[in-house]
Amino acid sequence: MGRSKGKSQDTGGGGGGPSGPSSSSLPNNRASSLSPAPVISASSSTTSAQADTKIKDLKKELFGLIHNIQEERDRGQHNIVNIDKTHERMQQEARVTPYYKNKLRGLYNTAMQDAEAEAE
Repeated sequence: MGRSKGKSQDTGGGGGGPSGPSSSSLPNNRASSLSPAPVISASSSTTSAQADTKIKDLKKELFGLIHNIQEERDRGQHNIVNIDKTHERMQQEARVTPYYKNKLRGLYNTAMQDAEAEAE
């Protein structure tokens, strides 16, 4: 019932060793460690600051769009729950009344409008 230690199981991984050269076979990179530190000018720091503010603005805009989509989705979910509840009530009655027909028609129309608005 035990596994034999001498056999290895092939998992289809295509080998088992690293695909690239090992870190010990890579050349020593002494030239990069001797180079001077990069000089940051005033123009590059302002460009960096502008990029940071642009990123922050874009993140705020993205958050707002996600929030709007979630609100519309929640509104659509509410309509679907109402449709489901109305169907359950209709099944409890012996016949379909004009009240439920009109109510379902209105709920379906509202759900379609919300879905179209969400698609835009």
